[in-house]
Amino acid sequence: MEISYRVFVVSILLLFLVSGSFSIDNFHQPFPIVEPDPGHTKLRLSREGLEVISRITTPIAAVAVIGPYRSGKSFLLNQLLSLSCYEGFGVGHMRDTKTKGIWVWGTPLELDIDGVRASVFYLDTEGFESVGKSNVYDDRIFALATVMSSVLIYNLPETIREADISRLSFAVELAEEFYGSLLMWILTSLVGQDVAFEPAKLLWLIQRDFLQGKSVKEMVDEALRHVPNTDGNKNIDQLFELYQVNQIRDSLAVMGDNSTAFSLPQPHLMRTKLCDLKDNDLDPLYVKRREQLKELVASVIRPKIVQGKPLNGKEFVSFLEQILEALNKGEIPSTGSLVEVFNKGILERCLKLYSERMGKLGLPMQEQSLQDAHEKSREEAMKAFDEQHFGHRHAQISAMQLDEDMREVYKNVIMANEYQSSRLCEALYSRCEDKMDQLQVLRLPSMAKFNAGFLQCNQSFEQECIGPSKAKYEQRMMKMMGKARSLFIKEYNQRLFNWLVGFSLVMVVVGRFIIKFILIEMAAWILFIFLETYTRMFWSAESLYYNPVWHLIVATWENIVYSPILDLDSDSLHSISDISSSSIHISHRLLVSYDLTNNSTSTYRFSLFCELFCQGLKMMGSVDKKSASALIICGDYMEDYEVMVPFHVLQAFGVRVDCVSPAKLPGDKCFTAIHDFLGFELYTELPGHYFTLNSNFDEVEVECYDALIIPGGRFVELLSVDDKVLSIVKGFAEAGKPIATSCHSQLLLAAAGLLKGKKCTAYASMKPVIEMAGGVWWEQPGISSVFDISACLKDGNIMSSIGWPAHGEYLRVLFESMGAKIHATKTNSVLFLCGDYVEDYEINVPFRALQALGCKVDAVTPSKKKGETCVTAIHDDEGAQVVSEKRGHNFFITANWNDIHVDDYDCLVVPGGRSPELLVMNDKVVALVKEFTKENRVIAGIGQGKWLLAAAGILKGKRCATAHGMKVIVKMGGGEVEESEGCVSDGQLVTASGWPALPAFISKLSKLLGLSFSLE
Repeated sequence: MEISYRVFVVSILLLFLVSGSFSIDNFHQPFPIVEPDPGHTKLRLSREGLEVISRITTPIAAVAVIGPYRSGKSFLLNQLLSLSCYEGFGVGHMRDTKTKGIWVWGTPLELDIDGVRASVFYLDTEGFESVGKSNVYDDRIFALATVMSSVLIYNLPETIREADISRLSFAVELAEEFYGSLLMWILTSLVGQDVAFEPAKLLWLIQRDFLQGKSVKEMVDEALRHVPNTDGNKNIDQLFELYQVNQIRDSLAVMGDNSTAFSLPQPHLMRTKLCDLKDNDLDPLYVKRREQLKELVASVIRPKIVQGKPLNGKEFVSFLEQILEALNKGEIPSTGSLVEVFNKGILERCLKLYSERMGKLGLPMQEQSLQDAHEKSREEAMKAFDEQHFGHRHAQISAMQLDEDMREVYKNVIMANEYQSSRLCEALYSRCEDKMDQLQVLRLPSMAKFNAGFLQCNQSFEQECIGPSKAKYEQRMMKMMGKARSLFIKEYNQRLFNWLVGFSLVMVVVGRFIIKFILIEMAAWILFIFLETYTRMFWSAESLYYNPVWHLIVATWENIVYSPILDLDSDSLHSISDISSSSIHISHRLLVSYDLTNNSTSTYRFSLFCELFCQGLKMMGSVDKKSASALIICGDYMEDYEVMVPFHVLQAFGVRVDCVSPAKLPGDKCFTAIHDFLGFELYTELPGHYFTLNSNFDEVEVECYDALIIPGGRFVELLSVDDKVLSIVKGFAEAGKPIATSCHSQLLLAAAGLLKGKKCTAYASMKPVIEMAGGVWWEQPGISSVFDISACLKDGNIMSSIGWPAHGEYLRVLFESMGAKIHATKTNSVLFLCGDYVEDYEINVPFRALQALGCKVDAVTPSKKKGETCVTAIHDDEGAQVVSEKRGHNFFITANWNDIHVDDYDCLVVPGGRSPELLVMNDKVVALVKEFTKENRVIAGIGQGKWLLAAAGILKGKRCATAHGMKVIVKMGGGEVEESEGCVSDGQLVTASGWPALPAFISKLSKLLGLSFSLE
């Protein structure tokens, strides 16, 4: 019995499966293609019906029947398809509508249309004005049938009502939007131009012999006549309503060539029995007119054309999906939403075309050239849009949107051009500045060589610096070069004098002991005696420089030392110093052996002098600097500090830093996130700065970089499945180049398979990820709060840290991994003055940079104790007249106010933000700043920090880098405003306009503290 029950259940299941497959395979039945949603207000697709259509490979034409409910639409379709009610579309006799949504007969009719085999589908639509539906729903049904059909049969049971004409307003608007007018459509068809998609043929079908002795055409023409203002009504609203009614009639009259009228008599008096009657039982006139109607439909039907191309099944389904998306958009269906959806993909393609054209530009470039490129690319994109777009009036809105989108892209390109121009000009400026510094310390001082280098710098800058930043940097160049020339001229005579004195002594040794030529020795002695006696016995050294003999010596020296053919300073100095060194030892031995002088002390001093002199020759000259570069992989919602701290600090020491992100271009921005603990179980995420990318992700080449930096944040979850990102990370690992990670970015190392056997640390939640990836978890001991986080772990070329609080050690390890050496004359101590709402970057970036350089760094505020925090403020340019402010990270105070003594510190730094407003009201703080000045300590101010320095009176007569917000205060404090430079040093004072100038600020402050950075 149990076995029989199981067999029965299995049989039932198999029966269901078989019947289900049969229903799918049996296409000789109606299928729904569009259904109402549960609220009966909007429409949704039915996949069952779409499958029926999508299988068709030939061009498709659709005949749709629309009209009021219970008007015989389904019966009419069955008659056109030669089907009975029992095998065709369902026919009902109740008050409610039988058809819901739109149905299609599963088996299309195959017709030859203009020599092309086409599949004709017949569509049944839900009737208008039935119970429980909104007018908007009816409008959507009507609109959808109007757009998707090739022939639209408007089935009217008795006569043409005003509501029937009003409902056609959408068809009229659609025709006007997509074809301008039917006349325009006819003209474009004749000349072979493509239109968006051809309008449906409108067929007025009036049934049941209500023509009242008129022909059907006469009835249609009478219904479309103007409605007169017989009452002479002057009410504005009623006149406008009358105008709209007549406007529809005018438009329908224009559609006359694209519409036709037809009438059908009543098939039989017994309407409820129609489904059971055969053709022999029906009115012969009805049967005749029905066959004529079939022929009429077959004669006017054409395949559905979109963009000049007939649609097959799959294309028709895609077309239908677009239409439905547009008609469901908003509360009321409109041609505007239809045009918007159809043009969406075209807009994206045209915008992509524009972006690609602009992306190929070699930035930086001249502003006019960029404008010309923009105009040309815009013209190409607009031309492509004009050739492809749907619609006319509403298409203009799409065109305006495209233009607006292109303007936004252009703004980003302008920003990228400005950045690249600034970057290029800054590099050229720095190169010239370095060149001028090298020329200041020529081993063989030469005015001719200085002038040649001066001219070369000017020419290279003029030729290579291009773009919008050129004018600003030209001013800086003129000022810097002028100062360099003045300084060189000022020191030139004195350095040449000292060099000639040493040179004369060397030539004495050479003439006496090496080549043993008395004339050379005598000439050397004469030169030595002239230089020494002239300045010591007669006049000052300055007076010598006006002597004609000195001018002759200088001219001779210049001709010997430097010419376009021979440069002794670079080509021969090492040989000279080697010869001189050899001569030292020879002269020393000879002087001792032959005892040429009775004064052994003099002999020793002379030989020692010569040896020191030659050693000096070896050490003179510039030191070659190695350029380095780092890559930062970025993304939306990366941790703010973890991208900006290495970005600024590495640039401060001459490292080129390229920032890229997949799917974004140079000039695009990334959102950053603030991650900090605000009293909840997990860290809180707040919005950070907008970070601007400066390089193209698609152009990244691993061999061009010395290190890879991956900040933390949620963006790494997205990038962990990006194959290109992972290939870059693997490329750095295979090349053995440093890879620096923090917080959550170790996920990319795990995804790239780089953690096997590697010791690694991260935020605690990453422990299982690291271990599952084969890594060895390491945790810094003794962490009880964020304040304690300080370690950065290195295993091979992999660096990892818990997060931004460890940036001091993180940067130091990164420097070391890149082969950098930090040189310091002593261990410096630096004090930061801060308070609540201190600027986020301006406190943290230099604080961490100085920690990495080995300085002892403290932060203090009068009202808080060591271990307490100050809330920081994020100031960013978001398009308003002034910068916006948002809450930033918490910053830990590292010292107690009462423990601060000026003698313990070498430098005072006052970052900006709004905290200086608080500090300037505290007399103790102002007194402390004055005490640092009195002790001749280095003092630095960033942004609003100059407010406190002005209050302490230390800006008087000093050049200050200042943005607009601080100009008045700096001037009132007696300072000289410098707007052209982001950072300025004047004596022991360093000032920066704001956080964008932090690289230059850190560089200049480090030099004042005797810190230097070199790459081996």
